[in-house]
Amino acid sequence: MAVAGLGIGAAITQAIGLARWVYAVPELAAGWIAGSVDPALRSAVETTFTVLHQFAGVGIGEALGQTLTAFWLIGVALAQWHHPRFGAAVAAVGLAGGVILLFGLVEGLSG
Repeated sequence: MAVAGLGIGAAITQAIGLARWVYAVPELAAGWIAGSVDPALRSAVETTFTVLHQFAGVGIGEALGQTLTAFWLIGVALAQWHHPRFGAAVAAVGLAGGVILLFGLVEGLSG
């Protein structure tokens, strides 16, 4: 049951991160275009986009969402390990995928 919770949490956090492109970015783009005559407005829109992108996208969607997805994948793989239909081979692929996803999360620490 905990694995299902990880999957639900992963879906929600990634949906929050992606939702910014549908709900916020079009309005910010319109404001940025309108700001072509007002540099202060354009600067405010750019700052708003940066903060929203870092918080909702990088923080919630990518870091938290992908971490939960990786642990969900590992949990599902462990549950499949002794299952007669899936077995260790399929579970090993899932475990490898989860570990690779976790390693991918440290990309932001490189710079």
